[in-house]
Amino acid sequence: MTMNRSLRIIALICALFLVWAVFTEGYILYREEGGELMSNYVEWGSVPYFIMPPERITNSEAEGLNYTTPHIYGNYVSYVDDYNDIHMYNILTEVNSIVAQNDTVNYNNPTVWQNYITYDAFDLFDTYLYNITSNASKMVDAIQADQWRHSHMYEGRVCARNGDRDIRLYNIATNTSSIVYTTPNTFTNVQYPKLSDDYILFMEWRRGATSFDRLVLYDIIGSGSSVIVSVGGTTTQLQDWMIHGEHVLYSTLSGGVTRVYLYNISDASTIDLSAASPYSSNTREDSSVYNNLAIWNAMYNGSWHMELYDSISDEFLMLTHENATSGRMPRLYMDAEGNATLVYHRTEDGYTDIWKIDIRTSLPVYDTNPPEIVHEQTALWWNTTVPIPITANVSDNVSVDTVLLFYKNVNDTEYWSTSMSLVSGNMSVGNWSAYIPTQSESGFVYYYIWANDTSDNFNTSATYMVNIDGDAPIITHTPITEAEIYEEIYIVANITDNQGIVVVQISYKGVGELTFVNITALQLSGNTTEGRWGATIPAQSEDGNLEYYISATDLSDNYGQTDTFTVSILDEDENGNDDEDDNGNGGIIIEGKIIYNIPTITLMGVATAMLIGIGLYLYIVPPENRRDWDDYFW
Repeated sequence: MTMNRSLRIIALICALFLVWAVFTEGYILYREEGGELMSNYVEWGSVPYFIMPPERITNSEAEGLNYTTPHIYGNYVSYVDDYNDIHMYNILTEVNSIVAQNDTVNYNNPTVWQNYITYDAFDLFDTYLYNITSNASKMVDAIQADQWRHSHMYEGRVCARNGDRDIRLYNIATNTSSIVYTTPNTFTNVQYPKLSDDYILFMEWRRGATSFDRLVLYDIIGSGSSVIVSVGGTTTQLQDWMIHGEHVLYSTLSGGVTRVYLYNISDASTIDLSAASPYSSNTREDSSVYNNLAIWNAMYNGSWHMELYDSISDEFLMLTHENATSGRMPRLYMDAEGNATLVYHRTEDGYTDIWKIDIRTSLPVYDTNPPEIVHEQTALWWNTTVPIPITANVSDNVSVDTVLLFYKNVNDTEYWSTSMSLVSGNMSVGNWSAYIPTQSESGFVYYYIWANDTSDNFNTSATYMVNIDGDAPIITHTPITEAEIYEEIYIVANITDNQGIVVVQISYKGVGELTFVNITALQLSGNTTEGRWGATIPAQSEDGNLEYYISATDLSDNYGQTDTFTVSILDEDENGNDDEDDNGNGGIIIEGKIIYNIPTITLMGVATAMLIGIGLYLYIVPPENRRDWDDYFW
């Protein structure tokens, strides 16, 4: 018990010391737990910058390869694997791909600019240019047949050292090259030229009695003159260098101590960043600079870390990973808005991967709101003849990414899915549509809608049920075969359905007509599952044949229809009727019955009115020809 208590006290003291060391020295300690990064961001620098958690962009453990030597420009990162093949990572699509692979050739030193990647085949002393858009490579300046090595690309140009130890500059647009710097004599050598807008930065060295190392800044746009940035000697050696804009960042080794310097081209001033840094380190190397940001590796507290410097605010910051070798060979890129991206390789548990850190000028808005799904079920019942249409309105505070329709067919045990299509609106607020396949039998279909946004927030609708009905309505009807001219035809049918009738129609084609006319029938009795329905076909004004049929549609949109029936419309002469009652009096006839017997006054008749006693009679003297009466009346 005493031993355990002592161990706990010692552990607590160590933890408190670690916390003190971290926060007093300004560490950013990205803690990992279960693969998830726990830190959100760190605010730092002149803008200020918001430094986001690191993100692994390769997976060496799964692929069995180690990845090193990254370079970045824009949305592309190039890097090398164990077999000296060249790879590329697209930041926007998050896709890795192979740029150059050859079992007999070793490639290295990739650099990126816009849609191009250059890399060296150092066994062959050749430099290649890869076009990302066309997915094609070609040898840089193959016409010259010169030895190219130590290439570097920027702003549409590629510089490299040739076989004569001179510096050659290649123009991508014109596909031409020329020597821009010639070494002073055969005893002098040049190494690793770096290209910027107006300058080439390279090391010129000589070995022998008059040995020296010097870092040369050569003006390729203006005067063609050169400036000596730094001079080494027998005790001081140049280690690495990088140029961008008005800044040159380089390191030197002297007496076992590596120091980093920042040279300003505009005023030719130099800052010893190692002396200015608040972090104690005797080893600093692999430097990179982009605009006002500079970064390099520093051996600090017994392990490698990355030290970041902002020349505007004159602030330093140490970046590290816990319990693992930190980033090596850091490279920077900054866009027009001042947002920077840092890439580097890092070894953990024996695997080396490429990582990136976003350094933003504004804190990104983290979207935690899932899309909203609004769906109104319109298909409560459906048939077995057509697919089931499903629509939904999906909205998101940023942007919808994907909308899926999940459905379970009749008698199935699992759900299927299909993508829904945006039919109107936009990715923020829009209407989406898809179809559930046609069902082959009656039963129940279940479905729900799933949607996610560009931040991978997702939402799911409620689950809905559709009753699949494969049975059409049953129509029972006694056909009408004859009717008289000027006589309305009353159609009645009994209709049954297992789900319920929505609409019943009487469709008829009159005498001499070419098309059918639809009349909506009325329910006379019963209910929608078993009822009596009727409608009246208008009277015909001429004899001949009339056709009709009855149709019914139920809740599931099943459709039932009778045969087409023919009704003979007969003229009254053919029937022998004169529209008189048994006493020979004229009258109006409905369904063969006289419903009133008041003679009708016509303009052709002669009328005389007489008042006799207590009654009033209207006596009409009809024309001599009764047919004239009837013709006028009708």
